[in-house]
Amino acid sequence: LRLFCAGVEIRLLADVSIKICRPVALEYKRLNTIEPHDAPDPIEVKILRTWITDGFRAERCYLLIDKEGSVIQAIVNSGDERHIELQDTYFDFLPHERLHERTAAQSPLTDYIARFNCIITDRKTPTGKLLLKLQVEDTRANFTEIAIWEAVTKTVNRQSHNSAQFPAIIAVTSLKVSIRNNIYQLASTSATHLYLNPPIDLAKEIATRFNAVTIQTRNMITPKDLLEQKTTEHVQQRFVCNAWITSWNENKSWFYRGCKKCNKKVEKKSRHLDLYCISGTLTDNTTTATAILFDASMELFANTTCSEMIHQYTEKDTIPEPIQALKGQPKIFEL
Repeated sequence: LRLFCAGVEIRLLADVSIKICRPVALEYKRLNTIEPHDAPDPIEVKILRTWITDGFRAERCYLLIDKEGSVIQAIVNSGDERHIELQDTYFDFLPHERLHERTAAQSPLTDYIARFNCIITDRKTPTGKLLLKLQVEDTRANFTEIAIWEAVTKTVNRQSHNSAQFPAIIAVTSLKVSIRNNIYQLASTSATHLYLNPPIDLAKEIATRFNAVTIQTRNMITPKDLLEQKTTEHVQQRFVCNAWITSWNENKSWFYRGCKKCNKKVEKKSRHLDLYCISGTLTDNTTTATAILFDASMELFANTTCSEMIHQYTEKDTIPEPIQALKGQPKIFEL
């Protein structure tokens, strides 16, 4: 989005003044290079949010971001608003099948919209950083994790998300895209903002598609039928079954030391994460199958992190009592 409005001057914080001019063949100034008292050079930015201040002047504020992810707040005098015709919120959504375009280090930040499925992590990391992980799903059944970090986590209303009526649509702005083990991952930046059920046409369209079938019946399958499927025909496809755990594998450890970057097992006693990894027997009266519950799923199932569980139950080869108590409880499993 290029802001070119003749005669409009935007006053930026830190006493920086930039005049937005008509398009000319000039290089755009990066936001992170702006200094107080600089000349009014042109900038190329996207408007993340806009609001009106509570003061007596009722100035219009804009939160601007450039292609490199630098953010700055701009203030427009109320008398100059007539020169700017913009929606309150500007989105530039990228679909899941095009996320590969944004995995390079210098790629533009990405806006993403999908159905909010659940919160899979909400805790501090071993280094003390705040981390909130959301799982979302697009209309093609592509599940993606969004990692929300540090100060941005404080802007998320957990109760509103967890209690939102199905299907809850979430729009998340200014994300970094990465890929690990052929799975796309999205991560917040300082400019990220979350919108639950935003009042835009695309959100309504996505909700309409999901309303055609409920989460409880979509791709519902029994373990018996699932075992008979050809795995090559259902790569990365998810199924739902209503079943329960009848027993845990007592011959293997229920957690492991994982690498902080990739979650792979590490042998050395270096800085690591304690992660769930426990296998059990899954059944629904049609058949039984062995299921492995990894950290994110088990954290939801046990309602506590692996690190917190280890504080009370330190024996790796003895299944903790709270996990034993989960046997026989009917649950909706995503497989």
